[in-house]
Amino acid sequence: LLQEGLSVILFLGDLVVPVSRLVPEFEALGYVGGSVAYQWSIVDNDEMVRANRRHELHGPVGLTDGPQLAELIAPVREQITGVVTQFFPVSRDFLDELPSLRFIGTVRSGTHNLDRVAAAERGIEICNNPGRNAPVVADFTVALMLAACRGVAVAYRALTDEIWLPRSARQEFRTLGSLAVGLVGYGHVGYQVARLLRGFECRLRVYDPYLRPHLLEGLDVIAVASLQEL
Repeated sequence: LLQEGLSVILFLGDLVVPVSRLVPEFEALGYVGGSVAYQWSIVDNDEMVRANRRHELHGPVGLTDGPQLAELIAPVREQITGVVTQFFPVSRDFLDELPSLRFIGTVRSGTHNLDRVAAAERGIEICNNPGRNAPVVADFTVALMLAACRGVAVAYRALTDEIWLPRSARQEFRTLGSLAVGLVGYGHVGYQVARLLRGFECRLRVYDPYLRPHLLEGLDVIAVASLQEL
């Protein structure tokens, strides 16, 4: 049994990051408080993707898995001061069930599944993980640049149709190296793309109205004043 007065974190896992990973990770960082773990009872990954899409469009509403959660947290309802989740929806109704809640932590970069307005009204802090997926998105971005420059999709389609492209068509392909590249936005992803493009010796320009100038240092990236100029 949890000790009376002990601060408790409610861990909400899903199919991507289950509670079997969430709780040990926190304990490895030195957390020794109380914990209650709940695995989102969603059918499969497709349903979770659909649910996440709803949250992105409309925000979290209602009380997901309400009866199961209510029974689980009833003994420590007043002691839960933190919630850690990834995709599980934390709605206004959900927050109403936790009168002592002080923070919500999500291991994802976005917060679409959290009711930020309701949390702000209660003074509940939200901690997210911006840039978590930036390296893989940057990799894919540069991969698409290479594919576009070298005509990978065009050549593949031609070969599968048993067509050998004439030299005149292949001349339209080009190398990414030394090209001028304009980046629209220079946040976590844009910065990683610029780092990867250093090896291609591209001439980099960037437009971002929220630019942090120190991120340009050492990358030979030049900021421009407008999207039209870019």
